[in-house]
Amino acid sequence: MDDSGKMFAAFLLGIIAGGAAGLLLAPKTGREARENVERYVKDVEGKFNQKKEEFKKRYRKDSAPDAAQGENAGY
Repeated sequence: MDDSGKMFAAFLLGIIAGGAAGLLLAPKTGREARENVERYVKDVEGKFNQKKEEFKKRYRKDSAPDAAQGENAGY
């Protein structure tokens, strides 16, 4: 796993750990807890999708062939 993959995994693990700690340490009623969980999941989903798109853009950019190298590659 490369550094960006490790960073992404650490990011997700941090989100999960933070969410679990927040739920366990903040006593709420059942309804309040469900509302908090729903907001938290939507927030995490948005952050995840944002990071996923950044990762895709970076991967596409890094893996795109260089036009100058393609033209001069052994010809």
